[in-house]
Order: sequence, then C-alpha cells, then structure tokens
Amino acid sequence: MKTMMNLSHKPYNITNLLPLMDLNNGPWIAGGAALNFHQDGNFLNANDVDIYFANKAQYQEFKQTLYDCGATDNHQQRQGNDYGHGALCWLNYIGYVLNCVGFRSEETAIDCINSFDITVCQFATDGKQVIHTPEAIGDLETGTLHFIDVNKSIADHGWDNVERRIKKYIKKGFLPDSEVTIKLMLGKKNHDEKFRIT
Repeated sequence: MKTMMNLSHKPYNITNLLPLMDLNNGPWIAGGAALNFHQDGNFLNANDVDIYFANKAQYQEFKQTLYDCGATDNHQQRQGNDYGHGALCWLNYIGYVLNCVGFRSEETAIDCINSFDITVCQFATDGKQVIHTPEAIGDLETGTLHFIDVNKSIADHGWDNVERRIKKYIKKGFLPDSEVTIKLMLGKKNHDEKFRIT
C-alpha cells in the first residue's frame, strides 16, 4: 500500500485525493463521479464521490488520513456497515460527501465496475486513467439508462432506492430503456405520489 500523505496544506479541491488513488492497487473512485471525470475531466458535477478499496487495511488507513485532514462523519447517511457489506461510512470532506465502500476482502477495480447494476455507472478512475465496460460506453453514447437486471436491483435495494437512482440519471439526461420504463410505469402506479421528477 502506498504511504498516505497529509492533504491539509493543499487548496481545497477533491483532486487532492487523486495522488492517493491507484486503479491497480486501490483505492479508486468509481460510479457516477468517475463517469463525471470521464466526461468532464473533473469532479465538479459530482454530488458525492464513491471511493472503493482493495482491502480492509487500505480502507482503515485511508479513512484515518481523511480524518487527519479534517474530514468529518456525515450523520445524514447510514454509517457503520462491516467491511465486505457495501457502504462503510460517509464522510464530509471539503464540500463533498465521500462514500467509502468495500464489498470483498480483496477486490480489483475491474471486479468493482463489473458488479454495478447500472451500465453508465461502470466507470472507475484514479485521476490518471479511466476504465469502463463496453456497455458503459455504448449506453453513454446513446444516452440510455439500462440496469443489468432491474428486478434484481429492486429486490436487493428496494424500490425507493432504485427509483431515486432512476430519477437522478433522468435528470442527467439519460433516457430509460424499455425495461426501466415499464418499471417506472408500474412504480408510478404502485407508488402514486412518490414518483415525481422535479
């Protein structure tokens, strides 16, 4: 693992974290923030930044480095999953919400993006390079919002979570594919007042 650095003396920008990132060994940024980086070369339009780790020791060292640089717990988000079960903690850092995530005892960036259920989220970066799936690029080019298996996503995460993410990507300009559109129509019928894109 690389040596963590003190970031507190640098200008306030999320790119301060990039020297700590490494697509080959972790940690790395993945999902929507990595998509933003692929499109714009920065993280300015990211609402939050999902940071993934190759292992638990790397996560613990990274989290401590962030605390040392002034990061604080974000108490609006759920905290405290054990390593290997998704979101580990949410931190506030220089105007961003960082979601620290760990799913497996040993993980690679390729494993990580291949596990994502929305194709246009299948991006990862360390600020030097970006990796993605072929499906991610294809759906990005056509502006299509496609879930790998929308039924499984609803079963795993619940309708409210899936609905929130669908709305988020519609606001970004993506159009739902036919399967997602059907789920939206059923969801709107079943959750009448809840589904509103504002």
